[in-house]
Amino acid sequence: MSQHCPVYLFPATGLARVSDILGNRKADPPKPAFISISRTEWYRGIGQGRFPQGIKLSRKTRVWSWEELHALKARIEANQPV
Repeated sequence: MSQHCPVYLFPATGLARVSDILGNRKADPPKPAFISISRTEWYRGIGQGRFPQGIKLSRKTRVWSWEELHALKARIEANQPV
């Protein structure tokens, strides 16, 4: 019996939580990272203004638009300053 690993596609529009961006290896099945950096580096980049601030929904919940994230990833892959 073979197990199939589900393919996770990153949407073009909508909102993403931090686990959608940085992935979650502990999830079942594991969720891949959209941008492969650590959580610490992600929040450091936000504080330095290199990464988008996102939208604060509540005291503990922040989301980012997929459009903004795709643009950020394109800049990273093109070796442009972020």
